[in-house]
Amino acid sequence: MGQEINAAQEGSTHPLIEGSQPGQQRNRSVSSSLDESGGFTPLHRAAAMGQKDEVDKILLDGILKVEVATSYGHTALHFAAYGGHETIVTSLLHWYGNNPTADVNARDKVLGRTALHYAVGGGHQRVVEELIKFPGIDICPEDSVQNLTPLLMEKVSGVPPKDESGTSEQENRNEYWEIEKKS
Repeated sequence: MGQEINAAQEGSTHPLIEGSQPGQQRNRSVSSSLDESGGFTPLHRAAAMGQKDEVDKILLDGILKVEVATSYGHTALHFAAYGGHETIVTSLLHWYGNNPTADVNARDKVLGRTALHYAVGGGHQRVVEELIKFPGIDICPEDSVQNLTPLLMEKVSGVPPKDESGTSEQENRNEYWEIEKKS
């Protein structure tokens, strides 16, 4: 329980992790059972970094609930969807399915976007397909800033869906965040 985990790994550039952008590195640690400043938990970190075994362990151990959100409203599903971590998204959806109080359509507090928005924004077609198959998923949620649905977001951004080969993931992230800066 008292194990320390570095929340912002050296070289990490996940756009949803506070302090992970170049020039924003922070040396922060978090207890594996408690939230860190900003509500960033080991579950969020594992989902963002593509660590499926760690995500499963945290959820199986009951350390955290699947719907736990950061102070900005990002859930592990937001992080996994944006990162294109299909197996983690599938696992998280299983947990959402077993927890009727967990909101699979949770919106972040920054842009009012769901995990589906982030999957589209990251260009992860297979993750998008996995999300839209899930019962109860809202396939047309509008964000709270520009009233963009995931489909409209794709059209406006011009970021075409990519295959999951990983060759263009960083390219997608860079283009997505340039669009966000202009908004």
